[in-house]
Amino acid sequence: MKLFRPESVSHAIRRLDGEVTLDLGFNWISVGIALVVVVASAIVFASVSTYARKEAAVGWLVPSGGIIRATAREGGLVETVFIQEGDIVPLGADLAEIRRSLDTVSGDDGDRLEALSAAQIRATSASMEAEVARLGLTLDSLRARRSALEGEHAESLLGAELLGQQQALEAAAVERARDLHARGYLSNRDLERAEAQWLAARQAVSTARSVSLALRREIVETDNQIRTMPVAIEQTREQGLAATSELEQRRTQLTSAARYRLTAPVAGRVLALPAQQGQSVPAGATLAILAGTSQRVVAEIFVPSRAAGFVREGHTVSIQYQSYPYQKFGSGRGRVDSVSSTVLAPSEVAIAGLGLQEPVFKVRVELERDFVSAYGERIALQPGMILTANIIVDRRSLLEWLLDPLYAVGRRT
Repeated sequence: MKLFRPESVSHAIRRLDGEVTLDLGFNWISVGIALVVVVASAIVFASVSTYARKEAAVGWLVPSGGIIRATAREGGLVETVFIQEGDIVPLGADLAEIRRSLDTVSGDDGDRLEALSAAQIRATSASMEAEVARLGLTLDSLRARRSALEGEHAESLLGAELLGQQQALEAAAVERARDLHARGYLSNRDLERAEAQWLAARQAVSTARSVSLALRREIVETDNQIRTMPVAIEQTREQGLAATSELEQRRTQLTSAARYRLTAPVAGRVLALPAQQGQSVPAGATLAILAGTSQRVVAEIFVPSRAAGFVREGHTVSIQYQSYPYQKFGSGRGRVDSVSSTVLAPSEVAIAGLGLQEPVFKVRVELERDFVSAYGERIALQPGMILTANIIVDRRSLLEWLLDPLYAVGRRT
């Protein structure tokens, strides 16, 4: 009797020996290894490679000692600007002339008062000149009169002398008439006639002498007037000049009250002129920005308030100077020295060429080099140059940047 059926024995004879391996068709092992290598490489690259976060800003170069802003003491109209950007000015130099605002509904009181003051000065001067001219004519008249009086006096003396001679003759005739009358040769009537003629001659001599004395007194008075006339002319001229000087002083005070000049508070270079001729400015407005000429330069950059939160002292700054294109001359470098604690409005900065449109924080940057290498030369950087800066506020690996959202969630929880 057989233990197994014939079919089972036949099937057992046809079975293969050894381990059975399934044919998978595609080499998934190689693909898996490659994926592992790629992922590992990406993780290593993300861990080693770094990414710098930058904040862009604009600014300019200023002296290390800072800049000086010359501001208007009072509001008014800028009538004249005496300087230009880049000028070197000494201490106390005139920068601009500002006319104070004196306008009323009836017009410009300042101009009207100045015109009135000028008219008063002209009237006073003309009055003085007219009075001096009148006194000069009076002096000429007195001199002419004295000359005429001298002639009349000489004639009166000559007439008195002739009348004296006539009196002497009449006196002699009276003596003869008296002698003849005593002898009885002359009547009383003839004697009286002779005596009357003698008395008339005496009266004529006395009158002539009185006229001569009167003319002499008049000559003396005229001489006194002539001597006093130059003094009167000089006094009139001095009084006129004093009055004119007083009016000029009042006019100067009026002009000073209506206008004033802004002077340089320090000696240095003019960096900017925010105000222009013909512009109305309020009190405290910046009219000129000055800087000393013997200080090193630093960068002042103005970071928008939306980007200033991560800017810290010591951060590295890449600087591109507008005057020296970085594509040709490269970029400068520096480090953040300080960050302002207050925000500035665009109107408070008012630096031509920056074009600020939003609130900013002022950041001071110390430069690694205060020159630019160009064409084999070192060209010194000058205050007032406009620049663009990139502040490196953070440097992390790519892995940290990728995982930063998870870190943020962890910090919030």
